[in-house]
Amino acid sequence: MRSQCANSSIFGMKGKRTAMMELHDLAEDLPSKWTEIMAVAEKTFRAFAELDAVKRELAESENAQ
Repeated sequence: MRSQCANSSIFGMKGKRTAMMELHDLAEDLPSKWTEIMAVAEKTFRAFAELDAVKRELAESENAQ
């Protein structure tokens, strides 16, 4: 059974990959796109934070069973 958080995730594993690819693409375009660093970093941070929260929630639900 998947948690509500996992079901409503806008990032998940696909988002993690997307965020990582955006960082990679940004790095290739530096220094010309340096103004995008904060936006890409914030999006990546949110993706990994949400993924971590879902992992913790899953571990807690598995331990409760």
